[in-house]
Amino acid sequence: MSVRLILTIADAVRRAAQKHHDGKEKELPDGYAKHAEDRWAAAELRKHLPAALLSHLAGSADWPVMARQLMSLAHAGVDLTTFLPNLGTMAAGVERAVAQNVARTKAEGTDRWADLLSATMPEGLGRDTILA
Repeated sequence: MSVRLILTIADAVRRAAQKHHDGKEKELPDGYAKHAEDRWAAAELRKHLPAALLSHLAGSADWPVMARQLMSLAHAGVDLTTFLPNLGTMAAGVERAVAQNVARTKAEGTDRWADLLSATMPEGLGRDTILA
């Protein structure tokens, strides 16, 4: 979830910067095939993210969107050799924090609110983000 969120934010910043500087957003040039984006993004991420996290991302329904966002960032001039290690560090930090929080809340018995939220809020990105 943290990788998805960071990529979404980075893509929004890219789009806003392009609108500001060029008056319009720039999409990837025609000819970039979906499977090429998937392979390219997976190869780039493999260098910086744990295999289990990459496997989870590549198997998710929104992987094609994330792959396109990553390729768009690279095409817009974002230095992925700097961006991706930071992305991996942030994602790993979130994962550790969540694991520690789960252990703490189970020990304290304070995880009941999460069950209530899961039962009452519609499934989706908003609920998943709050729960994470």
